[in-house]
Amino acid sequence: MPPDVNLEAHFEKNGKQMLTFLTYESVHTKSTDSLSEIVIPYPSYGHFLHSRERTLYTNPLQSRNIFILIPIGEFYYEHSKRYDLLRDVTTVTDASYDYFMEENINKTFECVQYITGECPQVITQYVIQWMQHSVFCLQPRGDTDSRKSFYDSVMSGCIPVIIPKSTNPYAFQDFIDYEKFSIILPFSYLDLGNESINDILADIPRYKVVSLHSNVRKIAQYLQYSISENEEVKEESDALQLIFMALSDRFKIPYDKKRLYNLHTNHDNEYD
Repeated sequence: MPPDVNLEAHFEKNGKQMLTFLTYESVHTKSTDSLSEIVIPYPSYGHFLHSRERTLYTNPLQSRNIFILIPIGEFYYEHSKRYDLLRDVTTVTDASYDYFMEENINKTFECVQYITGECPQVITQYVIQWMQHSVFCLQPRGDTDSRKSFYDSVMSGCIPVIIPKSTNPYAFQDFIDYEKFSIILPFSYLDLGNESINDILADIPRYKVVSLHSNVRKIAQYLQYSISENEEVKEESDALQLIFMALSDRFKIPYDKKRLYNLHTNHDNEYD
């Protein structure tokens, strides 16, 4: 930039074009349409420890005895449309999975509503454990379309079911095909009279459920941030790699995408 240019005035006039924001959810509105943003994942409670890991170890499908899990907060009832999702709930609890199963040994459950607390420690100890024993995790929108819980379910190997109000709000859609590992229902599903969520998910063929579960385990590494204890590891195959990829596309910078192992694997033919 020429030395005689007023930097403050230049930024005031061109600032939006000069900046790219990394956001946990899209902030596009009529007043911010010109903002350049890249949606990135919320940090999850699950992490890979080194780049050699290709899939996160999670419970296999056959050991998951909860078909549908709905993890929601105590104030969920204030939203009438979302409350309609609870019409298929067969079990409601705020207990830990281990404590709950002590009284329900060898039982399976069709649709469990787990009432989450507001404390992160409770979420770490209890919600993730419930997700690790569930096949599908229902992720209805809250105050916004996206939920941190979505990324926790991915890291737990629980197939996310999302109902966005408009478009899919989650990270890296230019690189990741969400239909390979999640169920996306239209927002109109929340209207009364539609088929129950239990029936919709129960109608999915078994081979498709197996494929979704296999894929969610493989893609999980790109929707979290690794914590490596190996000082020799220079590059992790995690969300940071896709952030760099998105930035390289945005600014037309060459970037080697071939090393992103699971991202380019044909997941449809790989099962547990």
